[in-house]
Amino acid sequence: MPPRIDGFDDLTLIGRGGFGTVYRARQTRVDRVVAVKVLDVVDVDEAARRRFERECQAMGRLSWHPHVVVLHDSGLCEEDSRPWLSMEYLPAGSFGDLVETRGALAWQDALARGVEVAGALGAAHGAGVLHRDLKPENLLVGPFGEAKLGDFGIAAFEGSGATTGHATFSVAHVAPEILEGAEPDERADLYGLASTLFTLVDGAPPVVDGSPSLAAQITRVLREPARTLSGVPDDVARLLAESLAKDPDVRPVDAAAFGQQLQRAQRDHGLPVTELRLAARGVAERGLDENAAAEAEDEPPSDGGSGAGPTSIEGPGARPAADRRPTISIPTPGPLPAPAPEADAPPAPAPRSESEGEATRGGRRPARAVAAGALLVLLLIGGAVVWRWADGGSDDPPGGPVETSPRVESIAVGSAPRGVVATPAGVWVANSDDDSVTRLTGSGDEVATIGVGAQPHRVAATADSLWVTNTGDGTVSRIDAESDAVVATIDVGSRPTGIAATGDSVWLINFGDRSVMRIDPATDAVVTTVPLDADARGIAVSDEAVWLVLRDEGAVVRVDPDVGEEVARVRVGARPSDVAADDQGVWVTVEGDGTLVQVDEASNEVVATVDVGDAPNLVATDDEDVWVADAGPGRVVRIDARTSRVVETADIDTPARGLGAAAGLVWASAIDPDTLLRVDPGA
Repeated sequence: MPPRIDGFDDLTLIGRGGFGTVYRARQTRVDRVVAVKVLDVVDVDEAARRRFERECQAMGRLSWHPHVVVLHDSGLCEEDSRPWLSMEYLPAGSFGDLVETRGALAWQDALARGVEVAGALGAAHGAGVLHRDLKPENLLVGPFGEAKLGDFGIAAFEGSGATTGHATFSVAHVAPEILEGAEPDERADLYGLASTLFTLVDGAPPVVDGSPSLAAQITRVLREPARTLSGVPDDVARLLAESLAKDPDVRPVDAAAFGQQLQRAQRDHGLPVTELRLAARGVAERGLDENAAAEAEDEPPSDGGSGAGPTSIEGPGARPAADRRPTISIPTPGPLPAPAPEADAPPAPAPRSESEGEATRGGRRPARAVAAGALLVLLLIGGAVVWRWADGGSDDPPGGPVETSPRVESIAVGSAPRGVVATPAGVWVANSDDDSVTRLTGSGDEVATIGVGAQPHRVAATADSLWVTNTGDGTVSRIDAESDAVVATIDVGSRPTGIAATGDSVWLINFGDRSVMRIDPATDAVVTTVPLDADARGIAVSDEAVWLVLRDEGAVVRVDPDVGEEVARVRVGARPSDVAADDQGVWVTVEGDGTLVQVDEASNEVVATVDVGDAPNLVATDDEDVWVADAGPGRVVRIDARTSRVVETADIDTPARGLGAAAGLVWASAIDPDTLLRVDPGA
């Protein structure tokens, strides 16, 4: 028997899913055919009801996006108070239905749908909303064959009230970190999108398990690598494999980066390039502070565990939502037409309230307001993007011109290069798929290829050794810098990721065990283990402290290396991604805000905030300059460490996966294609 919902009649069952039942119905007031989804949740308490309303409002604010299913209304059923949502009716069904009835999609079509959905995810993440249950069944076929993403926010009901017994998400497509109980971020949705695209092309999920046991399915998703996708170009298979990595740090940094890599694949294979529609930053935005405050009232205090809670991305600086925001269309990442002379100047930091464009001092940057006399005008001339400062005619940003003459050289290394460390003696890069480390001279000549453990991830250097974390087998490899031989293999536990070193100690993140460890180089033994209350994403070591990035907390943590305890926690902004330390202080890339933050070690306070781009994901320093990788446009940015100002940018045309700096050079690893990029600012 269909439920009774005021304002709707002629409810006809058209489908059932893990979260509820879907009906075709007529909305009587406007005589419109809609889809009504009734969630399989009963006995909804007041806190869950308010959370449901907020999630619906968040989804409603995304309805402007052409690749998000339009939400019309929501409420509770009359007889049992089950939540319902009314949405646009799409009679063609889902892409999951399409694959089941007609067979797999051509990989070319899947690329186009992937770009569309990446844009929808980018808009959602920008509004502070995670999807968390992306799968072929939630990807609906629009009236023109386009993809439209539905079921935002429904995962918020997992654990709220009693369910009718259906599964709450699809194990085949859910990110491993969610299954492990970790707090997910945007990269969990990228895993779901990659899994969905894999399934659309192959006809089956990347990890297949016919066992009826849910526990067995979860175990296989956590342990088994994704199958190799056949019948597609190698670069497409490699991109999906990267996005299906168990470690979120291996995946693209955000939806924009994923969408741009899909676009690049389209361009490289001579296909029409699908527009990537993303929400414009800083335009018509509304904050989510009221929602965050309401969540704080509704939810019990967290004990640091996760589970599948609300889908909103919370924390300091969470990107605000908008009722209706314009989109940025990125039709192609290919070469632009020859620009006008002023187009040679790269995008400079956005105007700030301080005169002469200096870094914001003393904490978070202000809203992106226009400073008097320094209005930034974006001109689109023949497809080229030109930045011009409306300050009386000068084409230079306030504070002087930005130098733009670096030389970028591409050097072939191993497969899937990741971590990079540079010293005056040379450069080392970890090749994740080859289980090796490549050593090069400062001029880029290869010296040696050194076999290490499984899936090497990051590299650190001491005076006589290189230290490599191997995420695949839970070890650290010690390489003698003179002989290029592995002289020790140290067991450190589950999934070591980041690593940093000083003269007398080596510190690493054990992502699987949520801890940070110290190795004594004198004994090659783990001598200190510090438990963490959140996942650490980046690590740096100074003479005074160990610094860790807590991405989900919007903070960096200071650990006293002598006592092995946290002594300070500094809030830096939305979704910090990496950290480096030098004589000028501690430098943190804040991906969600597009900034580089400087923390003073003496006071543990933020003393400068510098606008550096769209999605800064890596940072490295050579004591004189700080280099930031901006994964959004694919470039590196140089900041003067003494003045905290951007002085140079270099286009590398691909997201960097590792970054190192020494002797006036910066080195960036890239996977599309597998290269190490040598950037010479003085060329």
